[in-house]
Amino acid sequence: NEEETKRILQQVRRDCARKDMAIESLHGEFIEAKRQHSEHQQHEEAKASRMREGAMRANMLQTEMLQKEQSLRRVEAQVNLMQTQLAVNKNSSACLSHHMIKRIDSGLD
Repeated sequence: NEEETKRILQQVRRDCARKDMAIESLHGEFIEAKRQHSEHQQHEEAKASRMREGAMRANMLQTEMLQKEQSLRRVEAQVNLMQTQLAVNKNSSACLSHHMIKRIDSGLD
């Protein structure tokens, strides 16, 4: 009976050792899965951060472009005004010249 008890005890010890090894193996797998999850999460967070930065940069460039378009429109308006003033000045000058020539001609008569 003592031999049977020793044999059962050895069997229980072997079963416990196998279970301990299985638990250690599962624990190692759990630690590895947790590490991979953490890496994946960090990768996703970095990707989201890059996307936010890209969106902010795109918004900034769009704002810059709109400001430059407004500036261009102001310059175009100034050019149009200057062209109009130049045309008016040329017309006034031509009228004045014509008037002066008429006066000179009438003075010669």
